[in-house]
Amino acid sequence: MTAKVKLLTRNIVSSTTSNSSAGAINTTTGVISNSGHRLIQNRGTVTTRYMVGNTVAQEDIRNLGQEPDSNPLVGVTTVTSTLLQDLGYKARHRINFIHTRNETRTQPAKVVSGTVNITEEGGFSATGEVIVPGETYASWALTERGQTPVAFTDIHAATGQPLVLLYAFNSASGPWSPPVSFNPVNGSLQLELPPAGLRAPVRLEFSTSLANGQWLPLTRNNNTPSVFGSGESGPVTVVMPTGHSGFIRLALAD
Repeated sequence: MTAKVKLLTRNIVSSTTSNSSAGAINTTTGVISNSGHRLIQNRGTVTTRYMVGNTVAQEDIRNLGQEPDSNPLVGVTTVTSTLLQDLGYKARHRINFIHTRNETRTQPAKVVSGTVNITEEGGFSATGEVIVPGETYASWALTERGQTPVAFTDIHAATGQPLVLLYAFNSASGPWSPPVSFNPVNGSLQLELPPAGLRAPVRLEFSTSLANGQWLPLTRNNNTPSVFGSGESGPVTVVMPTGHSGFIRLALAD
């Protein structure tokens, strides 16, 4: 006698692991699609019904939080990336993640003589957005500085300087110094932006102490904030706070 069983996997929170041959998301295309990923179900409930004809012979409800899936099955994972915006130095993507598993197997029956055919179906999906270093920035950094940026806080290993600022000012080799000069007579600064224009937006900030972590934007001599957009070029005069001594820094204006 043969009975059929269907495993329902609704309302399950899962995690995935990959075997060594599964690969990873392609950093250029943002896509993988293979069968090397495993679905590990560890929350929610699984209902198993043993059907003989049209009659339920037995029903089991398993709490995966108390009885985790000890034999995770290989499934198919597909990750796709849709480019929503590319500003050169950063790009915004929508990521769609889908994991499915569908397998039929035969095992000894618990409540009937012979074996049962078990169909297991499950999966989960997720959608979100991510902002990562843009392709132009990544290509420039690898070619000119021998390093691929992973985050905007990456420090250039050879110089200890922020990699994104080297990119913004198109400093292609060697150590780099912020092109800032100070005029003690009128308490102003002059920032020399690249003749060809900034490749990423930056801002000048001021703090009275390196310890307090409170950085405030300075003001240009026309009373606008010292934020400099991509493409801006030439010399810019910035006014220092009167009656204060402290520190200035360049940062990504993002």
